[in-house]
Amino acid sequence: MGAVDSRGAAGGIVVFWDNRVLDLVDIQRGVFSISCIFKNNEDGFMWMFTGVYGPTLRRERESFWEELGAIKGIWDGPWCAAGDFNAILSPEERNRGGRMNSNMRRFLEIIEDLELKDVPLVGGPFTWNGGVNNQTFSRLDRGWEKRPFPFRFENMWLKVEGIKELMKSWWEGVSFNGSASFMMAEKIKVLKVKLKEWNRDSFGRIELRKNAALEQVQIWDAREKVSRLNLEELEARKEAREDYKNGFYLKKSVGGKNLGKCG
Repeated sequence: MGAVDSRGAAGGIVVFWDNRVLDLVDIQRGVFSISCIFKNNEDGFMWMFTGVYGPTLRRERESFWEELGAIKGIWDGPWCAAGDFNAILSPEERNRGGRMNSNMRRFLEIIEDLELKDVPLVGGPFTWNGGVNNQTFSRLDRGWEKRPFPFRFENMWLKVEGIKELMKSWWEGVSFNGSASFMMAEKIKVLKVKLKEWNRDSFGRIELRKNAALEQVQIWDAREKVSRLNLEELEARKEAREDYKNGFYLKKSVGGKNLGKCG
């Protein structure tokens, strides 16, 4: 068992596991999290689990985000993070709605930077309720995962204006000493890293927003099963559907050139 004590209004964290199934390799305790590196007893597969309890005070949120970034820095393998983040990604993740604010945008940026994928909820759209007469509902608890994927060159990259010149600059920008095969292998490794970073910054953020739009549609659909949506909520669902249906336009600049529409 691993544990982090509670702090003021913020709860503590306890992580349990079955020693017959998992072997604990390492454990790291932070202010807002506890991270355990496990090895499956059956196949030796290693992965990390991070249990979190996000701060309730806004002034402590950046420290929380920095702590998650530091965790990613010490582990580059499969990663699962779950718990009460005390933050939401969009107005649709609370029953009183509202508009997108800076805290939501910041949370979205952090998840994009950490390269985490949302684990879908089973059951209702909210995980917490409180406030006056317990009439406020939000999705504060959630799970994220990061899986290593084998490198694959995407043909759509070649449709982006300027990418060939950018790849050439990456290839020619590094040099190694050794045999021809060694230098070739090392250059390919660098190129893979550069392409993954470029793909994440250019395409990954768009895909995440598209997935977020689909999730918002699903939240509105689930809410409609409980109670009738008002006109404002119906319009919000319509906009989310259009966002998902139409996709997004890639308007980032690579090498000073506009990439235009892609995908």
